[in-house]
Amino acid sequence: MTDRGAMVALADLYQRGIDGISDIAKAFHWYKRAALKRNAMGIISQSNIANLRPAWAFKIGDGDVFIANSNEVHGVTPAETDGTRYSIVSYVQPNLASKANFNSAYPPKSARPKFRTDRYQIAIPSYRRDKTIAHKTLAFLERHRINPKRVTIFVADDSEGAKYKRALVNNPYQNIVVARPGIKEVRNFMWEYYPEGTPVVFMDDDIGDIKILDTIQSLKPVDDLYADIVSAGFNAMRENHAYLWGLYSVANAGFMSGSINKEYDEETVQERIAVGNCFIAGVFYGAIIRHAPKLLVHNADKEDYERSVLHFIKDGRVVRLEFATTDTKAYQGKGGLVDQRTSESSHQSAEYMLQTYPKYVRDMGTRKSGQREIRLV
Repeated sequence: MTDRGAMVALADLYQRGIDGISDIAKAFHWYKRAALKRNAMGIISQSNIANLRPAWAFKIGDGDVFIANSNEVHGVTPAETDGTRYSIVSYVQPNLASKANFNSAYPPKSARPKFRTDRYQIAIPSYRRDKTIAHKTLAFLERHRINPKRVTIFVADDSEGAKYKRALVNNPYQNIVVARPGIKEVRNFMWEYYPEGTPVVFMDDDIGDIKILDTIQSLKPVDDLYADIVSAGFNAMRENHAYLWGLYSVANAGFMSGSINKEYDEETVQERIAVGNCFIAGVFYGAIIRHAPKLLVHNADKEDYERSVLHFIKDGRVVRLEFATTDTKAYQGKGGLVDQRTSESSHQSAEYMLQTYPKYVRDMGTRKSGQREIRLV
């Protein structure tokens, strides 16, 4: 192989079947490392490539093309002689590099949503937390200068509405709507409250902050809620033909960055997203409103699991920002879901999910607290 034919190496990697969205990115990074080990020119001969390839390598067939819409660097060998011309594409964002293979595994079922992100609304369901919401979620929104006209607080009944109005009399966020009592009831009420096609961010009433990845092992407070989270979430959702997006459900930088299992790129951990049958936690998520009865939830304790599955069934994917999470601690404090969830209700909801969506849900047993857990598959 000549110096000018160095890029042919990638075409000789072999197929094991793309099993995860990071496999193609791994192959690109492996190629770069292997090439640098050989010499500064990045030359790898046809004869020794087989000894270097790892088990997860794949083969590029004749005419295969990888396409991304941003952050790409293309390298192509000059073609000065007869024969086959090869090229390699090195992507800054691994998600984009694997997009073609991912779409084969999770084909989109819905057209790309049409909406304007700058017209988003914020919905906050709240129950018996008139003081908590003021110094948590509303204080958080005020720090990020969110226009009060965008924000609506949904309460269970008239007496709760009166209590919240008194508590928030000096607060800039005073748009209070009486919904219905009950967890799934208020969730469905909010869904039907907004016009078709409205981009809505749903968030719990006890959010003190949103954290994003700083390094592969550390988190930092988000600088700009709209630019870094809201806009990023809706844009990622639209790009992937999805209608639901959310945040990582556990504030653990190692899991969020992929460094726990060493499947990460240090330069792109702050851009990681997941697309597919992902769990979108109810604490903070965004959606495009569609008044379809099949998108309404029917259980209380695990309504966020059901919403995730329903959107996956309808659209073929949901989107999760792996680089962002909330500081909310589940099952703690007073009011909200804590006052309504019991061991019995969690078992009932888990059984409902396992029986109704057996293809998409797995039983994870019971916690020491007595709460029954499930996961998506």
